[in-house]
Amino acid sequence: MTAVLALLVLACSPPFDETRKDLVGFRLVGMAAEGTTLRALVWSGEGAYHSVAPTVAWTIDGEAVTAAPAAPFTALVRVESAAGEFEEGELVIEEAAVVPVVSGFTREMGDNAATVAVTADGDTTTRWKASRGAFTETGPHAADWTQADLPTEDEPDPAPGDPGPAALIALTLDGHGGTTWTWIDVATDAGPYLAVGGRLLPVDAAVPAEGRYLATLTPADTLAGLVLTDLVPAGDTDTGELVCGLDPFDADALADGRCGLDEAAGARVLLTGAPWP
Repeated sequence: MTAVLALLVLACSPPFDETRKDLVGFRLVGMAAEGTTLRALVWSGEGAYHSVAPTVAWTIDGEAVTAAPAAPFTALVRVESAAGEFEEGELVIEEAAVVPVVSGFTREMGDNAATVAVTADGDTTTRWKASRGAFTETGPHAADWTQADLPTEDEPDPAPGDPGPAALIALTLDGHGGTTWTWIDVATDAGPYLAVGGRLLPVDAAVPAEGRYLATLTPADTLAGLVLTDLVPAGDTDTGELVCGLDPFDADALADGRCGLDEAAGARVLLTGAPWP
């Protein structure tokens, strides 16, 4: 465990631990300070997105804070779901902490498997987490993912998982408290999807080409959690509705807990992406 993520033992939920690779249940996945902005990465435990945004409360020395002070400092965060599940974590920012810069990613799909990597600067390490399937870290910033769980003595030939998208999180750490994360979705079906950065967003019709699109965010009872409906090419001057205060739309905001599907459902949003696969 690095200095950035310290363990707190809780009575009603599993302890927060950066080594928890499987995204199972509501949990605090990562914490970061970017300038004066304190960030918490929260997995909903109910699918790719939060139906309702969790509450996130930061304290330093017992006092509530909304902004990060100058380094060094230690901050505590408590995240709680609408159902009352909660986790807590400690963010330790040392004097030498620098937020890692991730300049890109690669994603190569094979037969029910994928190879993923991020390009990160400096002396950093990336830890990976997945919403389903299994993976093996193959380098400081790379991993191999497979749809089926890894073999065990009790199940030497595990059955493949359900087809569809899986969310992978690349948590990049500098070892002094500097942290950033990258969402990279993989999928074992033919879609169709609109690839927006590392996210794969299901659509109800094939995407003709890379470009700007307007679409309606429609919740779906699927692994993806939503589908883009009524997708049409956007003109140069078109804008979308604000979702989580953002335009163009950012699916990461729904995934990491900055807002919930209750705030986004039905919104007509602007996205720039490409057909996938």
